[in-house]
Amino acid sequence: MSLKGKKKPQGKLNAKKVLMGILSNKKKKDIAIEAGSIASSDSARINIVNHVINSNEYRQMSMKYTDKLEKHIESLMNKLLSYNLDSVEYKDISTSIERLTKLRELLTGGATERKEVSFDEVKEFLERS
Repeated sequence: MSLKGKKKPQGKLNAKKVLMGILSNKKKKDIAIEAGSIASSDSARINIVNHVINSNEYRQMSMKYTDKLEKHIESLMNKLLSYNLDSVEYKDISTSIERLTKLRELLTGGATERKEVSFDEVKEFLERS
């Protein structure tokens, strides 16, 4: 039996592998290859990854991971605001917060860059802390 004119089966990708690829900031076509896609074109690979990202399994997994990130960011913020830190510790904690926040935004589909932060936003955050 020949496969000419018939589409090859694409298979189902593992949602956890897709999530880890997204968190590693990899391109969707590369994520698909690493997760075991047999698609031959880049556009087909990207579509497969998009399909996984829109699945309930992926959303539930990313929500669990996002919740953990939120708790960790909050604990780092509390540490940053409550202790007398030297400049090296302050820089390390600030960098960690920045990276974790970017990961959270990638998972939730939010903006990963903010050109400016308003005074009201900073004031609101400090009042909550």
